[in-house]
Amino acid sequence: ETHHMIRRALAEGKRVVLPKVKGKELALFEIKSFDKDVLPGAWGIPEPEAGIPTELKDIGLIVVPGAAFDGQGNRIGYGAGFYDKLLPLYKGRTVALAFELQIAPQVPVDAHDIPMQRIVTEKRVIDVSRR
Repeated sequence: ETHHMIRRALAEGKRVVLPKVKGKELALFEIKSFDKDVLPGAWGIPEPEAGIPTELKDIGLIVVPGAAFDGQGNRIGYGAGFYDKLLPLYKGRTVALAFELQIAPQVPVDAHDIPMQRIVTEKRVIDVSRR
């Protein structure tokens, strides 16, 4: 769950952009208030109900979800392919938040997969971009 992190970033005056499922794609919206702008969306995941449409090129960091990761930054998503479509178009920084038990020695990788630059768990930060 990232809602605490989102609320804190907003309280610190940071710009926060959240994805919203639109068909088979993700649309991106800047929010000003988590409590006012965000409601449960696809699969019960909080999504922006209101917000400012935002282009991918205007985002400096994406927090990417996943079911499993490895030490090389590879990830297994949740099966819908939303981030598999989004990440090849993105030139900024990527970070995944995971529990240590989600880190495997190796996960399957396809040619289209984009590795994370960093993975943050409750025990460590795996900085793949420095390898």
